[in-house]
Amino acid sequence: GKLVIEPVAPAPGAAPAAASAAAAAPAPAAPVAEAPALPVVVTTPSAVVPPSAPTAVPAAPVAPLASVAPATAPTTAVALPANVMAMVNFAKEQVELTTAEQQQFATTIEMMKKDENRRINIISYATSADAQNSTARRISLKRALAVRKYLIGQGIDTVRINVQAMGNAAAAGTQADRVDVLLVANG
Repeated sequence: GKLVIEPVAPAPGAAPAAASAAAAAPAPAAPVAEAPALPVVVTTPSAVVPPSAPTAVPAAPVAPLASVAPATAPTTAVALPANVMAMVNFAKEQVELTTAEQQQFATTIEMMKKDENRRINIISYATSADAQNSTARRISLKRALAVRKYLIGQGIDTVRINVQAMGNAAAAGTQADRVDVLLVANG
């Protein structure tokens, strides 16, 4: 239904007093600050879609998943310090570069070709099965020389490459079997 609002009659005896008081002395209206006009929103009903007609909702774009390296791969993605151009992890006692490891030097090669004055340090670390530092140093030297040979094969001049074989001197908490390529400051 319909809602009907009817005025309420004043209580007996109160009406004449209120009416005579209002007629005798009209009270001055207190100044009231006007509220800013509010926008009026008028909506018109839109077409009603019957429930039997489903509405097509476009699928939200889905970000592609990052590719994950297989668990057997010796390389991992890490945030590198500013002067480290590449950090390549090796399997224990591995000395030759794989194709995947070679690809990790792409940025280094590109940067070296753009700026002929840039130089790099190849710092290699290794562990050995016999736990001898001399064996670890030989392995790390072979790795560093393998990286150097690859970079020379890519057109980087030998005088721009310094090699350091550190053996098992990797800092605690870091990958012990790896090669770091560090950018040497110009000068």
